[in-house]
Amino acid sequence: MLKPLTFIFIFALLRGFLVAQTPVFRPHQPEEWTQSKIKVIQQGHNGWIWMGTENGVFRYDGLDYEYFSLPDSISTAPNVSSIFDSGDTLWVGFDNGLIALLPEKKMANFRYMRPDNTKENHHGVLTIWQPEEGTPSKAITGFAADLAGNLWISTYGEGLYAWTGKRMYLFNTSDDGLCSDEIYTMLSDQQGQIWVATDNGISVATIGREGQKTVRNLGLKDGLPDEIVTALHKDLSGNIWIGTHDGGVCRYDAQGNTFHRILEQWNYGEVFDLVVYNDVELWITTSEGGLLHSDLKGIVQLIKPPTKAKQVLRDREGLLWLLGENGTVFSANLSVLHEVTSFSSVQAICTEQSGRVWAGNQTGLFVQKSNQWVQIGQKNSNIIALLRTPENQIWAGTFGEGISVYDTAGKRIKRMTISDGLPNGSILSMEVVGDHVWVATLGGIVVVRRNTFQVIDFETISDHAEAAKYYVYKIFCDSKGRVWCCTDGHGLGVWEHGKWRNLTESGGVSLKTIYSVVEDHDGRIWFSGDQTSLWRFDGVQLKQYTLKDHLHSTQINSLAVTGHGQLVIGYGNGIDVLTPETGHISFLGENAGVAISDISLNAACTDPLGNVWLGTASGVSRVAGYAQTFEIDPSTLIKTVVNVAQNIDFEHVHTFAYDQNHLIFEYAGIWLTNPTLVYYRYKLDGFDPDWTISKDRMASYPNLPPGQYCFRVQSSEHGYFEQTAEATYTFTIRKPFWAEWWFVLAIMAILGTLIRWYIKVREQRLKVVQEMENEKIAAQLDVLKTQISPHFLFNSFNTLITIIEESPEMAVDYVQHLADFYRSIMVHREKNFIPLSEDLDIARNFGFLLKKRFEDALQIHIDVPVPIGRLMPLTLQMLLENAVKHNVISKKQPLKIDIYLENNDTIVVKNNKNLKIKPEPGTRFGLQNLSQRYEVLTGKKVVVEQSNGSFVVKIPLD
Repeated sequence: MLKPLTFIFIFALLRGFLVAQTPVFRPHQPEEWTQSKIKVIQQGHNGWIWMGTENGVFRYDGLDYEYFSLPDSISTAPNVSSIFDSGDTLWVGFDNGLIALLPEKKMANFRYMRPDNTKENHHGVLTIWQPEEGTPSKAITGFAADLAGNLWISTYGEGLYAWTGKRMYLFNTSDDGLCSDEIYTMLSDQQGQIWVATDNGISVATIGREGQKTVRNLGLKDGLPDEIVTALHKDLSGNIWIGTHDGGVCRYDAQGNTFHRILEQWNYGEVFDLVVYNDVELWITTSEGGLLHSDLKGIVQLIKPPTKAKQVLRDREGLLWLLGENGTVFSANLSVLHEVTSFSSVQAICTEQSGRVWAGNQTGLFVQKSNQWVQIGQKNSNIIALLRTPENQIWAGTFGEGISVYDTAGKRIKRMTISDGLPNGSILSMEVVGDHVWVATLGGIVVVRRNTFQVIDFETISDHAEAAKYYVYKIFCDSKGRVWCCTDGHGLGVWEHGKWRNLTESGGVSLKTIYSVVEDHDGRIWFSGDQTSLWRFDGVQLKQYTLKDHLHSTQINSLAVTGHGQLVIGYGNGIDVLTPETGHISFLGENAGVAISDISLNAACTDPLGNVWLGTASGVSRVAGYAQTFEIDPSTLIKTVVNVAQNIDFEHVHTFAYDQNHLIFEYAGIWLTNPTLVYYRYKLDGFDPDWTISKDRMASYPNLPPGQYCFRVQSSEHGYFEQTAEATYTFTIRKPFWAEWWFVLAIMAILGTLIRWYIKVREQRLKVVQEMENEKIAAQLDVLKTQISPHFLFNSFNTLITIIEESPEMAVDYVQHLADFYRSIMVHREKNFIPLSEDLDIARNFGFLLKKRFEDALQIHIDVPVPIGRLMPLTLQMLLENAVKHNVISKKQPLKIDIYLENNDTIVVKNNKNLKIKPEPGTRFGLQNLSQRYEVLTGKKVVVEQSNGSFVVKIPLD
C-alpha cells in the first residue's frame, strides 16, 4: 500500500491522466405493471437487487420483478428511503419514519397473478415493525449492524437509534453529543463502530452490553475537508472513504487515524454517493460533475453518463449500478473498460510505475498527457514492442528502425540500430533479464546492457548457438530467472543456468509455433501458439486447455496475468479470465456487457495496480485486477416449491401423502452480469435418469410415484456445470396404505381382533345386562323389604299414635303422607328413571315422615327451584335414609340435610357427620350399588366427597 503522502502526491501530480474509458451501461427498466419510481437500490445477501419505491419494494434478479407491499392497514404508502439486508431479515425504512421488515423465510413461497393477469409472479407483504418504544417520526436514512448484532437506525432529524433486541436507545445532539441529529448515511467499520455522516461532521458511536453509550466526533479540526458529510464507504483495508458537500472526497486512514484529501481543488459540487474498488479506484456521483472515476491517477468526468445518478452500488459480481434522479437504473461491467483512441491498431503497450499508459502502432508512439493521447518521437515510426525497465525508461522497438529509449517526460535518451550491433532493425520483443535486456529481432536474439546500452552477441552466453538465430515472437523472464522464448517452428525454448532446451511435443501433440508466454503467481508457465490452444507447464508436466475446458476459442492473441494472479486470455472478440487455482474460466465480451475489439498479438502488460492493459484494433482496453473476490458463477437457489397447486414451506416440509405428488420447482441462477446467458441443469434423483439442461427456470413433475427424491439444480453462465454449486431439496412421497405389504396382514389381524373383541364385548354386555336385571329385581325387593320392615312400620305407627293423641288433624295428614310414600314405591319400582320432580316428591313425603319422628333434631332443606332432568327412582329417599341410618340425631346434635341443584346438571345431597358409635346393619341397596347402576346406564359417575364435618353425594342428572 502506498504511504499517505505518496498517495496524495500522485493524485495531485497526475490529475487528468486517466483514460476516458466509459463503461457500457445496461438499462434496467421496471416493467409497466410496477408503476413505481425507484428511490433506493440495495443488494441482498442472496444476490437479488432490492429496489425501494413509492409503493413498496421490488426484488429483481435481472429478469423479473417481484413485489412486496405494505399491509392494507397502511392507507397511504410512504416512499422507501433505505433498505438493509441483515442476512436473515430485510429491513425497509420510509421517509415518514415507518420501518417494515421481511424475514428471509417469507421471501419465498408466495405467488399471485399480476394486475394485468398476463403472467404469474410473486407477491409478498412486509410486516410493520413495532418495538415497544415505537419507531421514529423522521425519515429513515440508513441501517447498519455492529459486531454484537445490534441494529442501528439513522434518521434525518431525530439522530441515531440502536436496537439491542430488547430495548431501543436514542443517540442525539443534546443528550449524547452527536454532531447533528440530521444524518445522511451511516456504516459499520471493521471494529463494529458506527460511523454517521451528518451536516456537522462525523460521529462514531458504540453501545455496550448494559446500554453504555459512547460518541466520538470528527470535524474540520481533525482534517475533514468539509463539515457537511454526505457519503461514506468502507474499503477492504478498513479505511473509510468520505464524500462531502463542498470539499470533495477524502480517505480516513484507519491505521494512522488521519484524513487524506484526494484533490485540493474540488470543482464537481456535492458528492451524492461513492463506491470503492480495489481500495484505490473510486466511482463517485456528484451534483455538477456527474459520474466521476478515480484510480490514483486523477479524476475525469465521463463524457456521456447515462443518467444524473444519485446513488452508486457495487454488487457481488463487481458490477457498478447507478440510480438516477428520475428513478432509472443502469448497471455496468467494470471488468473490462475500453477506450476508442484517435489512433488504431495498437501493436504494443506498457505502463510507467505511476500507471500512465504508453501505446504504439504503425504511425508512432503515444502516451497519456492531460487527459489526451500525445504522440512521442518520430511520426510514422512503426512501433511493435514496448518495455518499461526498472529505471522507469520506456524502450520502444520498431519495425526496421531499431530501438528508441525514452524517459517518462517523452525525451529520447538513446537510439540503437544495426550500427550499434543489432543484427536487424525490426524488434519483435524485449525483456529485462537481470542487468540486461534480451531483444528478439528478425535477425535473431541479442542482449543489451541496460546501463551502457552495449549490444552483446547472444552466442557468447548460450550453449546453443542455433537459438540465437531463432525467429522469436515473445521473450519472457520468470520469477526463477529462466528465460522463455516463443519461437516460430521450434516450440517453446527455455534458457536456464546457461543451458538451452526446447519443449516441442507433449502427449503426441506437436508444439511448433508459440506466440505468447506468461507466469502465474504459483510459478506455473502458461503459453499459447498457432492452433495449439493453451498450455500449462508446472515444471514437470504439460497440460493442454481446449474448448472442452471452457476456453472461448483456440485462436489466442495475447496472454497476461493480473496483479492478483488471474490469467487474461485475449481473443479477437473478447477475453477469457482464468483462475489458475480452480481452473474456472469466465468469458468477457459484448454478451457480458463489455466493449472490446480485436486484441493485437502480444500487446499486453500489467500496471502497478495489477490491471492488465491490452492493445486492440480500435484503441486500448483495461482488464481490472481487483483484489477483492467477486462472484464468478451465478448464485443458484430454489425460489418456490408448489405441490398440487399449494405453496410448500420447503425449508421445513419434506414429506407428502401419496396423492400430493404433483410438484413444481421454481429456481433462479442470479447472474446480473447478463442473466440471459444463464443455463440450468436439473435432475430429480430417484426419478430422472439424467440431467436436463435448459434455460427454463421451472421444472414440473406430475404424478410422481411414492418414493424418496432429491431435486438438484445448478446454473452456469457459459453452459458448463462442472464444480458449480447446486441447490437441493429432498422429499419423500409416502405410499398409500393399501399399497403397503403389511396392509393385508394388518387388516387380517385387525379383523380377527375385531371379531374376537365383538364376541367378547357381546358376552360381557349380555352378562352386564343380566346382572343389572338381577340387581334391579333385588334392589326393588330390598326397597320393599326396607320400607315395610316391621321396625320402620313400628316407628311410623308409634309416631302416628303420638300425633293422634296430640292432634287428630295432623294424624290424618301423617297417614296421607305415609300412603303417598308407599304408593310412589309401587308406581316407580319398575322404571329405570323418573323425572327429578317426582323423585323430589318422594323425598319430601319421606322427609315429612322422618320429621314427625325426629322433630327439630332433623332438619331437611330442599332448594331446587327448577327441577329438570331425571333420576333413578327412590335415589333421594335412599340417600335421606342413608343419612338417618348412619348418624346420631338429637336436639344437641341435630342432623342437617341439604338437597340442591349444582350447575343445572347435578343433584347434591349434603349432610353433617355425627356418626353413630354402633352403626345399623345395611342392605345391598346402598351407595355402591347406586354408583354402579348409574355408570352402566348413563356412563356418568356418582361423586362421593366426605370430610371431617360433612358427607356429600353428587348424582348426575340424565
